[in-house]
Amino acid sequence: MTKRLQQSKVQAYFKRNRIEIEDHVVSSNYEEVEPVVTSLQVSTPLTSDFCTTISTPSLNTTHIQSPIVTVNDLSKNGEKPRQPSIIFPKNKAGRHFSTHWYAQFSWIEYSKELDAIFCQPCRLFGGSTAEATFSTKGLCDWRKLGDKCRKHDSSVCHMAAVETQKVWAIHQIIGTVDKQLDPNFRNEKFIDDNRKHLMTVLDIITFCAKQDIPLRGDDESDQSLNKGNFLEILELLGKYDSNVTKRIESLPGNAKMLSPDIQNDLLTSLASVLLDYVKSEVEIASCYAILADEVKDASKKELLGASLRYIHKGNVRERAIGFIELKDMDAGTISEKLIELLKPFELDPLKCVGQGYDGASVMSGIHGGVQARMKGAGYRNATYVHCASHRLNLVLAATAERHPLMKSFFDILDLTYSFMNETKRHAVFIDVQNERYPNVQALELARSRSTRWSSRSLEVERFLRRFDCILDTLSIFGNDNDADTSLAAKSLLGSLQTKKFMTILVYFGRLYDYSDFCTKAFQKSTATVSSCLILLADLRERLVNFDFDKVVEYVKDLSGKYEIENFDVRDTIRQRRLPERFREGYLNSSVGHTNASNFEELEILLRQNVREILAELDARFGTDQSGIMKAADCCLPRSQNFLNKQELNTLSELYAIDIKDCEIEVFRSFIARKDESQLNTLIDVLDVIDKDIFPDVFNLYQILVTIPQTSCKVERMFSSIKRIKTRLRSQMTTERLNHLALLSIEKDIAETLCYNDVIEHFKQMKHRRFLL
Repeated sequence: MTKRLQQSKVQAYFKRNRIEIEDHVVSSNYEEVEPVVTSLQVSTPLTSDFCTTISTPSLNTTHIQSPIVTVNDLSKNGEKPRQPSIIFPKNKAGRHFSTHWYAQFSWIEYSKELDAIFCQPCRLFGGSTAEATFSTKGLCDWRKLGDKCRKHDSSVCHMAAVETQKVWAIHQIIGTVDKQLDPNFRNEKFIDDNRKHLMTVLDIITFCAKQDIPLRGDDESDQSLNKGNFLEILELLGKYDSNVTKRIESLPGNAKMLSPDIQNDLLTSLASVLLDYVKSEVEIASCYAILADEVKDASKKELLGASLRYIHKGNVRERAIGFIELKDMDAGTISEKLIELLKPFELDPLKCVGQGYDGASVMSGIHGGVQARMKGAGYRNATYVHCASHRLNLVLAATAERHPLMKSFFDILDLTYSFMNETKRHAVFIDVQNERYPNVQALELARSRSTRWSSRSLEVERFLRRFDCILDTLSIFGNDNDADTSLAAKSLLGSLQTKKFMTILVYFGRLYDYSDFCTKAFQKSTATVSSCLILLADLRERLVNFDFDKVVEYVKDLSGKYEIENFDVRDTIRQRRLPERFREGYLNSSVGHTNASNFEELEILLRQNVREILAELDARFGTDQSGIMKAADCCLPRSQNFLNKQELNTLSELYAIDIKDCEIEVFRSFIARKDESQLNTLIDVLDVIDKDIFPDVFNLYQILVTIPQTSCKVERMFSSIKRIKTRLRSQMTTERLNHLALLSIEKDIAETLCYNDVIEHFKQMKHRRFLL
């Protein structure tokens, strides 16, 4: 009996208590009420963004979920806690659950079936250590519910379950650790969204670079009214494409890819891919040439700019390869920096057939200049060519300033420009133009620069076209109340209203008509030795046949139109008398006699100026550099010595080209069947040559076309530098300036860059927290 009693007590101890039906009867008349909390989101305070590989040592993936009590109205993995807002039933003690607990403890979920609450993280991810009351059984005792929940909220098992739930949620987005470590794994949608965002950023950066406008602003805070072009354009795009804004808002604050450092990295990647494009073109070219020059930027830094010239698919290409800062201006430093710019391209130095610079001694010196040092550094086939445009500028500038009469003429033009440039006078000048030419846009007078002959050409052209308006404006200010203004206007008016001034003005206007087309053609990237020879020959012919009678006739028409009667300004200063022995002589330099008292004497001076120009042309273009001009001339079908082997000897030896006689004969016959009028330049001939049939002839023509005749490409690069690095952007680093300039100069490449290649380069630069 005692034994049976003891056994009964033991069984009773382990026997599960029966659930009182009354305590858990749910009223069938549930009434839905307005919810207190409609949705709750658990924020995940991660220190890194989703692209960081997440690893939790305490997370056991084999036991990530707990045994879940079978209750139909509780949440599942990935769902929010079930938090209904109903009229909750009361238990025997008259107590019931309230919705206000949802706000205090977001993990609570309520079961209508059991009239009990559970902890969602512990129920789903608590494992064997979870507190049974909140994970499997459910809490239905509402006494001191707040204390019980607070105690559970701070328990170790609950916090571990919450962390496990967060990790599980992140794994659903980016995969497990095993998948992240698998190189074949990619979350295509997530990566695609990131890349789309980065492509938008790249579009804005490329746009700003092409337009030479700054990216950053002085104040880029959210309260700023002008955050800079980059952020303002991004906001503008967001107004018309909601996906842009959504992507930015969805990214963590430290991974939005909008910071100045990210901009610099993206610029580096853009410039790198652009240079890779240039490299791919020049690598397949049979030869190339180097162009270089120096410039000082807005921060007083001396920069060396360089470009490459080569032939790609039958077209001449001149591509910028970058800028580099110079600490010294000696030939050694310049040549070292130039080689440093060329190094990333990994080009064969022996394929370099030319180097084009200006005529400064540090560049052109045959012993210690840059050209000599480059040959010593392995570029031994790189023939130095002095820029043809520079040489022509030197010819015209030197001859124009040699005579005091000519110099005085340009001084008057400059004084007139300065007078008209004052605000009040300029306004009157524009009004006069609008009266005389109501349907034509008003012209501004140009100011000449001695280093740019083209600026003098523009100055003379504008002066001739608006000469009547200039006279009217000066006449108005000749009666001005201000004595200084009136005196200056009358003085200029007296100098302009002379037949001598008009004659010189018309003379230079016609001279520039002859030389301008030559100057502009020399500045083109397609300029070759043959085209320069043709243009120079045409210019020489025009100068030899210069028609002074037309100049005099035109001056007489203008003099009658503007009622100009005096040949010269009355001069009270005693004129120096020219010795009799010099009166009929012609010299290449002035002897001090600068005054011409009539048309005949003035014509003598102007004819002498033409002869001086011809002499300068012979001096600066007559010297044949390494037989290049002679070879180029005999390679044109119109030449009487077409492909004369003796004429080609110097060039053939320089570049080790041995053209067989039979190949020359067959090629002559081949060209004879072509229309000679369509073969005016070396490029025209090169286009019809079959490389496989005439290999040596093809190489010869490629070399002649590749040899540069002008370094104006680098001059145009400097123009971009001045537009980009202004006074307001003078603190820009040389590296950033270089990248912006490349995108600005080579716009045609920048527009076609593959952004996927740019993103791959950006991705490989360093470890990114942004999954790409």
